[in-house]
Amino acid sequence: MAYTGSTLITEIKTRAKDTSLTDSFVLSYIQETQDTVLGAHRYPQLEATLEESVSVGDSSFELPDDLQVMSSIKFNYNTETYTPQFVSPEDFERNFMNVESYSTGAPSHYTLFENEIVFNTILDKTYSLVIKYTRTPKLLTTANTPDIPQEFKWILINGALAGIEEYRQNFDIAAIYRRKVEDLAESFRLRYLTRQTMTPHKVRSSRRRG
Repeated sequence: MAYTGSTLITEIKTRAKDTSLTDSFVLSYIQETQDTVLGAHRYPQLEATLEESVSVGDSSFELPDDLQVMSSIKFNYNTETYTPQFVSPEDFERNFMNVESYSTGAPSHYTLFENEIVFNTILDKTYSLVIKYTRTPKLLTTANTPDIPQEFKWILINGALAGIEEYRQNFDIAAIYRRKVEDLAESFRLRYLTRQTMTPHKVRSSRRRG
């Protein structure tokens, strides 16, 4: 059986003994559980790579919409690779604040500001920019597959059931489901968490749900 938002919704409605619950209502609790569990650590399931061309004269590049934490960036040109160093926006402004005085060439430093990667040089040629980052958890639909693997689907099922029982004001029952989520999330962390690094990131706003 496929592992999608739809199959999870069906399972949750069955266990909640209420098929009248709307799909969007149940899905909101699945989403909340996934975002909470995956937001606690940097999991390999959320690692992503973007490769794009940047052109002569560019001095910045728009961040990916789903970026949460930056791991690294590099510029490739034929067989040459340039890896600039991240600096804070404050240090960048202090050291590279006058854009008119920028040199041209491959950047040696960069910062993140106003949803952009800002280079300390103006590009002298077209480079391939490779960005490695941790993305935000995907927005679930009935058709797509959650970022939490199927073997740990009970994290999502129990989390949604906890939310439903809290909605029903059955707080004791909800607490039982919450403890199950915590135990499973710890097993998930031990199984999948491979590394954590101190890397530049942008602050993302809370996702709104209908």
